[in-house]
Amino acid sequence: MQRKPPILALYLLRLWLSHASYEAIAGDLCEEFQDTKHPRCWFWRQVLSTLRPRWRPTPDWTEIRPNAVRGGWFEAAMRDVNYSFRTLRKSPGFTIVATGAIALGVGANTGIFTFLNALALRPLPVRDASNIVSIYQNIEGVKERNVHGSASLFSYPEYESYRDAALSLSGLTAYTPFVDATLAGAQSGLLHGELVACNYFKVLGRDPGLGRGFSDEDCKSNGGSKTVVLSDSLWRSKFDADPAILGRSLTLNRQAFTVIGVAPPDFRGTFMIASDFWAPIAAQPVMIPQLDWRSGNMSWLLLLGRLKPGVSMDATRADLQRIAQRMDKLESGRKTMLNVNVASLLSEPAERKQLLTVSAVVLMGVSLVLLIACANVANLLLARAAHRRREIAVRLSVGASRGRIISQLLTESLLISLAGGILGTLVAHVPPSNPPKSISLPGSRKNRMSLKDDRATYCGAY
Repeated sequence: MQRKPPILALYLLRLWLSHASYEAIAGDLCEEFQDTKHPRCWFWRQVLSTLRPRWRPTPDWTEIRPNAVRGGWFEAAMRDVNYSFRTLRKSPGFTIVATGAIALGVGANTGIFTFLNALALRPLPVRDASNIVSIYQNIEGVKERNVHGSASLFSYPEYESYRDAALSLSGLTAYTPFVDATLAGAQSGLLHGELVACNYFKVLGRDPGLGRGFSDEDCKSNGGSKTVVLSDSLWRSKFDADPAILGRSLTLNRQAFTVIGVAPPDFRGTFMIASDFWAPIAAQPVMIPQLDWRSGNMSWLLLLGRLKPGVSMDATRADLQRIAQRMDKLESGRKTMLNVNVASLLSEPAERKQLLTVSAVVLMGVSLVLLIACANVANLLLARAAHRRREIAVRLSVGASRGRIISQLLTESLLISLAGGILGTLVAHVPPSNPPKSISLPGSRKNRMSLKDDRATYCGAY
């Protein structure tokens, strides 16, 4: 009757050694165990002796290979990378399909998140952007109030009250976007800009790259000079970056405006649609003639403030709410609640909520696309591994361990993932050849975020 060696000992050998080494060592041990009638403890001693690492002095490889690079794991990783490149190059169809599937999922997710980040998450492109706050209000108890844009905006008298009484802000400015003007002359065209308070550039910490910003004289409602600051892109596209543009007279909406400055190249305004020019609020009768900029019952201005050093957001909210309560006492039944947060290109609460909701749904959809793409690539890799069984068997038979085989396969998967991720990211950041002419959120009144040919009526009184 043949003696059976310890099954557990053989199992340990099978896990530790390659297939070829296991067959040779286990066969010799079993044969000697049966012929010499050694006890079972002898078999265990031989197995443990085989499994125990043998510490030997490290040889001086420089004597054998003077030019050898001592890398260890790094050399092994580089060999895996080189072998993976050769293997993938031999299978171009598989490489293209797998990389394309990953690029599709990554590109869709990257594109959606980039759009969301640019509009609602990233701070404004100004100095110390984390200290710039946007202010919106929700008024209850007021039966009649004119609205131009959104009910959460402010009138000019309300802006003056907050600007003069705020203790937590080093500066408070106001502006209104979506101001359309017709440029006459040789460089004629339809321009989109903003009407801003005189301290707009000062509060934001962005001085014009050429010329100056607005002065108190520019903002006088009676007799003030009509001045304008151009964007860098308009200056370059319409006026060939002519430095003599300062002091030149431009005709906007049939009125002469004097150019006093050009904005820095990386500043296109503080709203989601880039501006071509900035003019003082006092130019409202020319730019938006249907409004009365001095009216205290008109919601049309967005407010941006800069926090004083060391002042927290909670303290700022309490300070501004105190001013709001004081104004509420001047009108019976009025109750104002303020929304104060770090400013972004899209800070209006209702529209920001809509954007985040829609983006969350879209991101869930494209994330599912990415998961499906990963599952498809995993299936392709499994099918490819089954096709390469002969190659893997040969490598095992010549002494390659299971760890080396797994490392090689993981390296190939990593290269495919990196290639797909890089390709998808590049595709997501390529600007479209025909950019959309409108950006609208579902549920927004009259799609007031829409850029149309009649943009002057984008948010008419309602």
